[in-house]
Amino acid sequence: MLDLLDSGPLERNWRGIIIALLVIGAMCSFIVAAALLISPSSFARTNKGTPLTLTDILHNTLLSPIETMDWMDSSRIVLKAIDFIKIVDTSSSPITFDLHTKDDILGRQGHLNQLAFSHDSSYIALSYDNDKKDGNAMTYLIYSVQSQTFASVGPLGTGDELLQVFAWNPSSNDFAFVHENDIYYGGGPNDKHTHRITRDNDTLVYNGVADWIYEEEIFNSNVGLRWSKSGQYLAFIKIDDRRVSLIEYPLFGQQQYPAVNKIPYPKAGVKYLPEITINIWDKETKNFNQRYTVSGHRLWAEPENFRIRHFSNDSYFVSLPGHGTSGEIFTQIARISVSKNYTNGKGVFLTWNDYDVTSIVGYNPETKLVYFMAASPLPSQRHMYATSYYVTRNSTPTCVTCDVAPDCTFQDVIFSSDMDKYILSCRGPGIPRAYFSSISSNNSLIEELTEWKKLEEKYSEKALATVRYENVTLHSGYVAIVKMLLPPGFDQTVVDVKYPVIISVYTGPGSQKVTEEITPSTFDMFLASNAKYIVIYIDGRGSGMRGWKYKEPIYGRLGTVEIDDQIEASYGGFVSAHVVERDTSRLFKCAVSIAPVTDFKLYDATYTERYMGDASELAYERASLIRNVSMFKGVQFLLVHGMSDDNVHLQNSAQLIRALSEANIQFQLMVYPDANHSLLWAHLHLFTMLRKFFEKCFQR
Repeated sequence: MLDLLDSGPLERNWRGIIIALLVIGAMCSFIVAAALLISPSSFARTNKGTPLTLTDILHNTLLSPIETMDWMDSSRIVLKAIDFIKIVDTSSSPITFDLHTKDDILGRQGHLNQLAFSHDSSYIALSYDNDKKDGNAMTYLIYSVQSQTFASVGPLGTGDELLQVFAWNPSSNDFAFVHENDIYYGGGPNDKHTHRITRDNDTLVYNGVADWIYEEEIFNSNVGLRWSKSGQYLAFIKIDDRRVSLIEYPLFGQQQYPAVNKIPYPKAGVKYLPEITINIWDKETKNFNQRYTVSGHRLWAEPENFRIRHFSNDSYFVSLPGHGTSGEIFTQIARISVSKNYTNGKGVFLTWNDYDVTSIVGYNPETKLVYFMAASPLPSQRHMYATSYYVTRNSTPTCVTCDVAPDCTFQDVIFSSDMDKYILSCRGPGIPRAYFSSISSNNSLIEELTEWKKLEEKYSEKALATVRYENVTLHSGYVAIVKMLLPPGFDQTVVDVKYPVIISVYTGPGSQKVTEEITPSTFDMFLASNAKYIVIYIDGRGSGMRGWKYKEPIYGRLGTVEIDDQIEASYGGFVSAHVVERDTSRLFKCAVSIAPVTDFKLYDATYTERYMGDASELAYERASLIRNVSMFKGVQFLLVHGMSDDNVHLQNSAQLIRALSEANIQFQLMVYPDANHSLLWAHLHLFTMLRKFFEKCFQR
């Protein structure tokens, strides 16, 4: 069994980078074939071409070159790639394109990381990577489209000051930014003077920017400020970590003595958590008032719940748990009405779906329609739906993007400000691509944005896995959804060929492994394509996108039923080791665990208490990896950890190392200096090591 990293583009923040693989002894193909006879659905890939290589995986050769895409105004789309920026004008006929390469004026300042347009698109804020390895902090320049000149951004405007957050005013060309945890206001690109809004000047007090735990577990972003629509007020969060205990981890580098980095990290059950206040700053008076204080001792909600993204004049929309037509609880859309005096607010549900809403993407005040993404018609899919602002219990949301594009059942949608035009991003099961479309065109695909044909040529040169899906009823009565990556040329009618089987799982609460998103640049796909392994994903209890019936069973019981349902699983290493502990039948020959949480009392309070609540000491003890390591005897075990992991600290693996050593259980260990949770710099070495570990395990 193995816990390892996805080699695709890193998604900000998440343990979703970490997955686990359970390695089962070589199995005859007819055993797998028997499972496939239960009316499988599948998405076949070509068997022609060459197998994937580690170079393909590490260089993301099968991913779209487009890194980000968004609307710069109501009619123009900006596409950012590694080596170019393309601006698409959808208002012209035919649609026109404006291309900027890395060699032109925008790219000569360094590696462009992000760009943001001012309200009238006359200025562009450009952020460039810094070489100081200072987290999210970057240098910023403001580019004038008219004069083609640059202006530096920072308290002193020196050009080398690192900013953590930058935010344009939505109604004018002034802006706010965060430097060294304090907020500043800039009157405009040509204004040489800045106004300092906060003056804490403390590395443990965060104004307008998230600390580690809020970025990782609450906001899924480091941004902690937002302008009002009028541009007069700036709301920002203040996070005070001065009473929070610090975690330390080493940074070796090339210097004679290693450095030690310290970050506030409240663990489960500790006394002091971050103290939070919400503040409003008035641009006219230059004053701000504290409006709201958040107690650090409340239970934590899911990050996606209560996130206000769209609103009408007197209401806003949120996703909340509510009953579907079947009586089961799913994530629904609710409209919260706010009275003029901010009292007697009222909430009503707008949907009664038997599927989960994943996000709210827009509201059209003219048509009174709310648009949202949902895991439907199948939990493995994502489509955009529309429902009415008004409460009509008998109405059914309309699927807007079902069947609008071939092989496009896992989608993202980004609306323009006019709530008519939108970007439709197809993320699977076909080759990734994006289209410009609109509601007024009856959702026809007006323009392809991502040069899909070039990517199709690359795919045609590679032999990728065939993907199959299954539903398996478990002894508990729950249904596990299964996804299989089958090697190129796999023939279920041949019974004398043996295939090693790897079960790849990440069963963190609410996670989902079985989707129709294509993942060509993952180590899983490499194993299926190159090493000819069968890779299987299983979503059972604890998984997401199938309502609270499946999410709720592990509340307060981490490390129990989700392991049984997965045959085993992983929270970034946690369950893969747990599987060995519970595997009395000796089904698993070997295991690899990367950055395991060995004791949830060592993990952050926000994540742990969100799912464990007020669980007893016994519940934490059950979830501990080190309570029983005797089952590791006779199993080939490889443990991997980054020494500068600020998420799951090396302390976790240290506990497991001691427990295994005291029990005289032999195992392999690899630690990577200066590597964080993603182990990004070590991927080539890591994947090569894992490949060899598998070959030895399977004696191939």
